[in-house]
Parts: sequence; C-alpha cells; structure tokens
Amino acid sequence: MEDEIIKEAKGVTGQLLLYKTKVVIKRRGVISFMNHGIKGDKEIPIRNITSIQFKRAGMINGYIQFGITGSIESKKGILAAQSDENTVAFNTWQQGPFNEIKQILDERVNREEAQGSFSEAEEIEKFHKLHKQGIITKEEFETQKKKILGL
Repeated sequence: MEDEIIKEAKGVTGQLLLYKTKVVIKRRGVISFMNHGIKGDKEIPIRNITSIQFKRAGMINGYIQFGITGSIESKKGILAAQSDENTVAFNTWQQGPFNEIKQILDERVNREEAQGSFSEAEEIEKFHKLHKQGIITKEEFETQKKKILGL
C-alpha cells in the first residue's frame, strides 16, 4: 500500500517517516519550533533525493540530511544543519532507526542504479517525443512531466 509507513524515526528536531515513494519530515516540539518556526510537514519524493549525509551522534547530536534536486543544503556542520529544512538531528539513543532508514534508502538507490533506471530527463524526453509525434496531447505531456518531477 502506498501510504504505509515502512520505517519511522523520532529525533531531536523532528520525526522522519519513510514510505515506499517518499520521505516525510515532521516538525514537533520546542526545539523544532526554535529552529524551524511553524512549518508544515516536508515531503520529499525519493526519486528527487540526490544525496544523503549521515553524521553519527556522539558527544553532540548526529543528523541525517537529504540533498534534493534544486536545493542547497547547509554544509556548515550540526549547528547549521539543525536549521536546514531537509535535516533531522538525533541523539545517540535515537540513532538506530535513522541509520536503518539510511541503509534502506542506500539499498534502494543501488538496486535502481543496477537495473539501469531512467533519469528524470530521459523520462521527460520520452514523453516529449510522444507529444511531438502526436501520440499524446500537450496536457498529457505536462501531467507526466509534473509526475516525474514530483510537482
């Protein structure tokens, strides 16, 4: 089922939910409010994730940070990362589930690369050719493009 949570992790600055096709960052609590203000949940389609930075917790909090198509992530360590909207910080007791989510996402990316999956640009180009050939309408092309880009 599409809406079923595969894995959940609760951290210092939010909660991370892993679904089949997306990652959702939920912000709850005082620390999240101080770092992020009042924001809604952040949904990131997995196909748009370009990198995952994972910093293990130790004397200071660790974090998981998602690089996504078209975004600029904080690159200045844990203090800046805690205010980055694509990052969730966690302490040593909370680290296990975040590590498991990272492993699941890494395995999925490696499996898709091994299968030779199409890039977004190749998929869009395929539908663009169908539109130019008159096989699909402009509206159908735009719908497919938005779906591919997660818009």
